[in-house]
Amino acid sequence: MIAAISPSVVADIFKTVGPVNVSSTKTAIDEHNFLSEIQAEVQAGQDVGSVNAKNILDEIFAALMPKLASLGGDSEQEILSAL
Repeated sequence: MIAAISPSVVADIFKTVGPVNVSSTKTAIDEHNFLSEIQAEVQAGQDVGSVNAKNILDEIFAALMPKLASLGGDSEQEILSAL
């Protein structure tokens, strides 16, 4: 399944679940740097001709999923409101 989610929705999700660490960056990804980190990684991948320049998205969402799965109560409602 493929879904499109705007950067502002992802930022709202990070506000609720907190930052995640991904192996391709040395920086924790959060609501403040999500978009800039993705842009930097994709551009760097394109510069070297990588066919998988957007792998950072897979890494971020793989790190987010366990956090989302463990939410409950008010946090769950915050995520639904962001969508």
